[in-house]
Amino acid sequence: MEIIFFSIYFTIITIFIIWKLFEEVQSQQLQTQTLKKVHQSLQELAQTYQNKQKYQILDHIKQNMKILSQIQEQFLNSNFLCNRNLYYKPKIQ
Repeated sequence: MEIIFFSIYFTIITIFIIWKLFEEVQSQQLQTQTLKKVHQSLQELAQTYQNKQKYQILDHIKQNMKILSQIQEQFLNSNFLCNRNLYYKPKIQ
């Protein structure tokens, strides 16, 4: 009788330990999956931020190019006027 009791007791304890280990493994797998999802989300966020910075830099470069074009145009116009005045010789009467 005692042998049956101890064998049932150890069987129940063994099943309980296996069940707890199984729960722990599942919990660790869930944590791992959650961490992978968080890591992926952070990578996507970082990529989005980098793309946004690139677009902002490109917009800034475009604005600077427009300003440089305007300055160049003004410079060429002023040079043209200066050169025209150099070659223009008024008639002396």
